[in-house]
Amino acid sequence: MLKTRRLLATAFRHVAMLAILNYATPTMAAEKLLLPSLSVVPNEPDQAGIGPGGIVMLDAANLATLDVVRQRLLRVAVDGGHTDEIPLPKIAGQATSLKVENGLLALLSRQGEILAEVDTVAVAAGGKIAWQIPPRDLPAGTYLVRRQPPSFKVERSSDGTLFTSGRGAAGRDWRVGLPSLLGGKAASVNGVQTLADGAILLWWEELSEPRPTAWVGRFTPEGRLSRLVRVPTELAEQLPARYVALAPDGRAYFQGAAGKQAFLLPLELTSPEDAVLHRPAPPVVTPQDEQQSDDELEQAFREQSAQENGALPPQSLDGYPPRPRGDVLAEAYRYLSMTWVLGERNYAHPNIPSECDVGAGKYWQRPKQLEGRQGQEITAMPYQWGGDNSPEQFRKRIAKGALAGDICSCRDPHRRFCITRIATGVDCSGYVSNAWGIPHHTTDALFRVSTPLPSLEALEPGDALVWRQHHARLYIGRSSGTDIRFKMLESSVSCGGVCETTYSAVELADYTPIRYRKIVP
Repeated sequence: MLKTRRLLATAFRHVAMLAILNYATPTMAAEKLLLPSLSVVPNEPDQAGIGPGGIVMLDAANLATLDVVRQRLLRVAVDGGHTDEIPLPKIAGQATSLKVENGLLALLSRQGEILAEVDTVAVAAGGKIAWQIPPRDLPAGTYLVRRQPPSFKVERSSDGTLFTSGRGAAGRDWRVGLPSLLGGKAASVNGVQTLADGAILLWWEELSEPRPTAWVGRFTPEGRLSRLVRVPTELAEQLPARYVALAPDGRAYFQGAAGKQAFLLPLELTSPEDAVLHRPAPPVVTPQDEQQSDDELEQAFREQSAQENGALPPQSLDGYPPRPRGDVLAEAYRYLSMTWVLGERNYAHPNIPSECDVGAGKYWQRPKQLEGRQGQEITAMPYQWGGDNSPEQFRKRIAKGALAGDICSCRDPHRRFCITRIATGVDCSGYVSNAWGIPHHTTDALFRVSTPLPSLEALEPGDALVWRQHHARLYIGRSSGTDIRFKMLESSVSCGGVCETTYSAVELADYTPIRYRKIVP
């Protein structure tokens, strides 16, 4: 019976994916190039994975992509001809994304700091690489940001229109106003490429409904939109910050990850009318009883979790006092700013390897950000699957020799869901729950104590964004500047613990904005 249900579920998913691909035919004219050399940690229930670190063009034939999991830089031929590894400096172990500006490829930390730079010509050629390391801030042991003059400017007019301008071929100035293609306003300009014929290739995001949309468009120097493609972000379960690369020959490429597989997709620009006409199909919802996994026990937990969290009415909050937004943020920042020392007993215990192999009974894995840091002072609470410690509880447990953090998870109730009781820290939903001042709720259970918001623009500091059965983030405000980007506090595997992050609208397309029902100004 279980085998039959699995086959039906697999067939359903295949039909659903074909429906999406057929609906998006103009965008999907080219074949996907799979990137098996690029490591991906897939999303798990109540735990977001770790995807690729993004793509940038080196020249018309080659691009670079960052392997965040294995901390490698790969040079990839856009025709699939080769994939080469580029040696990285030691400091690159902190890199989570990359960018190209003024002919230099830069590796960036999660906070946007430039860790190392190299000439793109050298990387494209595959020769000897000479990395440039910006000056060090010795007391903090980190690298300082080195600002480069921007290659284009972005400004927003009084009516909300987003304009970008710069200098193109033969020193000709250009200025483009980004159109509202689906009824929403342009949120951000993510990439610009000037072409030899004077045209401008732009990658931007629109705050459309029901989900944000990413576009790549070709504009004349006079600002007229001549060619357009919608980026099919619905094909990716994980998106890097730089999920599009614009080539100097006018081509564009999209990167994402689905399951354990990263991919690269050439985008074909068509007439603006065709591109807007072929909007993404409505999301295909798989019936809960057909979402079969390869493990019967894991599936039983999924069904049980859906019944307990998804089918129950809103939870009564009688007895819980109103929670001021200022208190929510103050509590959340305590996790980010706290410092503690990683002792030998917090780093390792005898007979407990740092390994996630559920079948072998190994459930504890140290966050990679703590590797080799015994005896050092650490900032921020580490990620622990199933954890919901307060800063005071965490310090007490660290003092008693508890293991710091745990990124291993499972959905096996017979293994107590792989929650390691001798570890300490906080996971994503435990972090949001503690900030809201309520007992630990899972990601889906957070919906029972909250009200969904109509859009990302309705968010206020102290609200949350939840990706059902995957991840939760706490919203703290918008980033400064003309682009609309969203600042978060979260506890994640990719950060190794609590961190402050910034996302574009499309990166949050799978998340539902929610507001705790007892929150007050």
